Amino acid sequence: MTRIHQRKKEIVYGKSQGPYTELFEDAIVPILEKEGYTVKGVDLSDLQTADVALNDGDVDVNVEQHTAYMDNFNKSYNADLVAISPIPTVPAGVYSDKYDSVDEIPDGAKVAVPNDASNTARCYLMLQKIGWIKLDESADPSAITQDDIVENPHNIEFTEMNSMTIPAAESDFDYIAITGSVVYNAGLTLLQHWLTRIFRIISYFRS
Repeated sequence: MTRIHQRKKEIVYGKSQGPYTELFEDAIVPILEKEGYTVKGVDLSDLQTADVALNDGDVDVNVEQHTAYMDNFNKSYNADLVAISPIPTVPAGVYSDKYDSVDEIPDGAKVAVPNDASNTARCYLMLQKIGWIKLDESADPSAITQDDIVENPHNIEFTEMNSMTIPAAESDFDYIAITGSVVYNAGLTLLQHWLTRIFRIISYFRS
């Protein structure tokens, strides 16, 4: 994502957690440098901070979000970020260290979902897709909240929390719903742990 700037020879990009900065640094930065640009990265703690910095003009570009997140940020902050190129997105998924199947979900199950608006919506839509809940058909798909749940036959207790803290809290929940980039950020050890139990990934979809 980027703001519209006059052409210049130094490009400052916001770096936040996730695989996309690495892709940008490996594939795009060398091209820009060949074109004569100086490329400088600025470490930022999270995506919202990165978008605020971008909107304020402290950086020129970031590569850490999907369109729904950008649109929600623009609406919430009266911002004018624009997308300049699509990037690969990592699938969202449902994980559990207690159950092997979506059909095993108990009554009153505790489920963690992200608390940032676009990924909250993304995960509730995913949970509807696997049959756990039903959402109001008139709701804006990019802005789904718990209030849009019209059927919850399993009486699921949802906890909305910072995406980056969800993997560490996996044992506190029956299931967790998270984006693939969060799995990546959780580290290789956790990735290996989940990959050896790949059948526990209940469902995924691409935005």
